[in-house]
Amino acid sequence: MEEGIDGLGFDEKRGALVGTKSAVKQLEKTILIVDDDLEIRRGVGARLERSGYQTCFATDGVEAAKIAVDTVPDLVVLDLGISSGDGETVLVRLSDHPATKKIPIVAVSGKLIPAVRARAFDNGARAFIEKPFEGDELLRTIEDLLL
Repeated sequence: MEEGIDGLGFDEKRGALVGTKSAVKQLEKTILIVDDDLEIRRGVGARLERSGYQTCFATDGVEAAKIAVDTVPDLVVLDLGISSGDGETVLVRLSDHPATKKIPIVAVSGKLIPAVRARAFDNGARAFIEKPFEGDELLRTIEDLLL
């Protein structure tokens, strides 16, 4: 890992910016990003970390559920179309689990079908963003949910 002047560095293995202990202490909110696309994880993670958020990552539903229960992030950005096909199942499980049911979830999907959006809200999503999305749109949505 190569460290920058702000105490953050890029970890190639995780595909994300990570912080030293002193830099991480300055970050207030943790966001779990669930997406099977490395480039999306890198881009979203970098954008959120530049905005002062701490991030953690999952690539499938099993990993997402474990990380969410173990770390109880402040918010989850969940791709409903993860390749394991269980994005909606993860949404339901996180929304129903006692440890995670109060965590706001931003559902993300490239499927522009109204029923997908409606199901996301019915299953516990607090916001829905269509792919492709702009970083500013995601950041505004996150900030609105964390106020």
